[in-house]
Amino acid sequence: MVVLSFYEEDYLKKEFKDKAIYTNIPFVYDKEFPISKNDHEDRKDIMFVDGFLHRPNYDGIKWFLDNMWNEVKNHLKKCKSIHSRF
Repeated sequence: MVVLSFYEEDYLKKEFKDKAIYTNIPFVYDKEFPISKNDHEDRKDIMFVDGFLHRPNYDGIKWFLDNMWNEVKNHLKKCKSIHSRF
């Protein structure tokens, strides 16, 4: 099993001692994102981290934008909408 954080790896290794579990952190950014010290109520941005060459990801984010984004944006008035191609 491949997970995306060392926390997940440690947790799952405790729960499933007989399984091979590895961490793979595939995220690469061209700028640093500051670690937020704010509570969830004070946060204002949303980010989708994944690739669109994998068709289920493309379909999933398109569904989210078509069906959910306006509701999320209305609920979280401070969120930025950064998407194109949709």
